[in-house]
Amino acid sequence: MNSEKTDGVVLRIVEFSESSCIVTWFTRDFGKVTTMAKGARRRKNPYEGAIDVLSFSKIVFLHKRSDSLDLLTEAKLERRFRTAAKDLHRLYCGYHLLELLNCLTDDFDPHPALYDQLERTLVRLESEESLAPLMTCFELQLLKELGHSPEWKFCVNCGVEIERHSRVAFAPVEGGVVCRRCRVGRRQVISIARQVADELEFLSRANLSHGVELGRLGGLGETRGLMGQILQHLIGRPLRVLPLLGFLGRPEPAK
Repeated sequence: MNSEKTDGVVLRIVEFSESSCIVTWFTRDFGKVTTMAKGARRRKNPYEGAIDVLSFSKIVFLHKRSDSLDLLTEAKLERRFRTAAKDLHRLYCGYHLLELLNCLTDDFDPHPALYDQLERTLVRLESEESLAPLMTCFELQLLKELGHSPEWKFCVNCGVEIERHSRVAFAPVEGGVVCRRCRVGRRQVISIARQVADELEFLSRANLSHGVELGRLGGLGETRGLMGQILQHLIGRPLRVLPLLGFLGRPEPAK
């Protein structure tokens, strides 16, 4: 067995016994990793509060080459998502990000850029006033990192540039916009506002570094509805947290 060190965020915790649990992490160096955390459920345990959903920790685990679970040996808490106790909406947003990572990433398939993106998103989620652009930006950049980025400018069927009409056709199955000619006879095609397509293309390229403004989204309901269809089609089943994010599709109150 090899001893591995990395940074990780807790995606999921499952009770295993009276004293132990199974913890799924999204790590910077190894991607998704599932470990057995012996003694983690005891009142006094060796993990110092590091095993908590949405918490970032430095971990050490023994990677087993067999089908057995890897063994967590050390975990030191680095940062906790602190707004969870104060704002239920922000907590739901955090849970949604973790569910997407758990569903769309594979074991031991590292995506360090995606890990950094998650860390920046959760930091901004604690203070950002407008949550919809932030969440949508992460979703789009997650799809881009995993090779599923939607096409917003060119027809996914014939490659022609989409005309600048007020509304365009989007095909979730093909993963992008389709031109008027390719739209004919096609099923499961959604009509979306051109503004929505332009905003989503912008967010797919946005930088989430501290202080970068994402702006506000027009057509919130249409934007969030489209993202939900894209994600659930890709995953192949309904998402559990997504129905709780209806507030992202409603206009924000005036300040």
